[in-house]
Amino acid sequence: GVPEGTTWFNLSQASSTTYTSASAYTEWKMLSYAMRVNYSYLDRYLFTGTVRWDGSSRFSDGHRWGSFPSAAVAWRISEEPFMKSTQDWLSNLKLRASFGITGNNYTQGTNYPVTVVPTGGSIYYGFADGTGNTPYYPSGIVNKNLTWEKTTQYNIGLDLSLFDSRIMFTTDWYYKKTDDLLLTVSLPDNVNLPGGITRNDGQMENKGAEFVLSTQNLTGDFKWNTDFNLSFNKNKLLKLGLNKVYHYAEMYTTGESAIILKEGLPLGSFYGYKSLGVNVDTGDIDYEDISKNGSIGPEDRTIIGCAQPKFIYGITNDFSWKGLTLSIFFQGSYGNEIFNASRIDTEGMVDFRNQSKAVLNRWKRPGMITDVPRSGNVENIHNSSRFVEDGSYLRLKTLTLSYSLPASLLRKTALSGLQVFVTGQNLLTFTKYTGYDPEVNAYGASSVALGVDYGTYPQSKTVIAGINISF
Repeated sequence: GVPEGTTWFNLSQASSTTYTSASAYTEWKMLSYAMRVNYSYLDRYLFTGTVRWDGSSRFSDGHRWGSFPSAAVAWRISEEPFMKSTQDWLSNLKLRASFGITGNNYTQGTNYPVTVVPTGGSIYYGFADGTGNTPYYPSGIVNKNLTWEKTTQYNIGLDLSLFDSRIMFTTDWYYKKTDDLLLTVSLPDNVNLPGGITRNDGQMENKGAEFVLSTQNLTGDFKWNTDFNLSFNKNKLLKLGLNKVYHYAEMYTTGESAIILKEGLPLGSFYGYKSLGVNVDTGDIDYEDISKNGSIGPEDRTIIGCAQPKFIYGITNDFSWKGLTLSIFFQGSYGNEIFNASRIDTEGMVDFRNQSKAVLNRWKRPGMITDVPRSGNVENIHNSSRFVEDGSYLRLKTLTLSYSLPASLLRKTALSGLQVFVTGQNLLTFTKYTGYDPEVNAYGASSVALGVDYGTYPQSKTVIAGINISF
């Protein structure tokens, strides 16, 4: 019963299948040209100019191409004649400034935002003569005027090297402004089509600072090197076009969205009710009456948290002694919050789902003090600050121990090198987050629906052992 003209990537349109079938096919292309000019004068005054042109098949004719120029200047201060007296301890001192425009053509998971893609209905229309038809309809509304999202960035940086480059320090201060945001916005309820419409809709800014410090702590037979990085960023949505408020990350159980997109707020802002805790007399969650109208309703929802961290950081220590090396990489995030939506299902006690052991501490009698409400009341599972948790963490991301056999032992063999190693990933995590993993997001690469954990599969611990052989 596969419709005529339907190929292997549309098997779900068959009118009769033994098992549930699904298949798909998608492609997109990009063509780019780039030109760069470098100029150096006395190895002290540096200039770089770049321009690139990118064309994306995701956009319509007349909107496919974007032009993205950039320019950077640098002054190597350490090479100036007046810095000669510092050459014994100052290896490099360079001041940098740059400007550039970059483009983004990622269209929220679809490669055909400007093409009407038909999809088959779930109803099979049969006729008296035994024939029938599976109807097709547009999968969404397209926007032929869709084009590149553009980000303009200004940057000032400083590079510093001391003591024959044993200490190297880099800092960058930046301001980024993004125009024509590529957003998939929701359609009115009376439009009976799935999904939404992708638009160049909005303006956003990011500003912050980054610091990198690299040190050679020990040299000689036993070596110890350290690399440390620290990044601060503040994000704000400056302007929206079609609508001034959008909602994302709808919860299956409550039908309420956990993320709000609104002018003046950062991406990843959580939206819901402010929980005041469990009422000791009723066992129900008390919510704050934001509107001061004497009752709790949708008008009392407010900002209850944010997925944006105050800063992120990482540190790598490399140790080596003869053929033995040990590399330890920690990374972390501080100040971000997570909307633990998994607890809506595992602590809700309103349906058939298995519950976590946290419900053993639920409210059972008047006067009982607990943070888990009574069972059986759906009003207790509204999207609220009850499910917002501190998502800060420090993780041992990678640990690698390796040993390379000395060349003296390999001379009598056909081998030029032999190394054995063992690597562990995600071995330790220090966090107050009660979910499986603080480094997750239920909505994948979405730039809007951030920091939501909704039955998200955690990153796995991995131990890999191997041998590298060179001939």
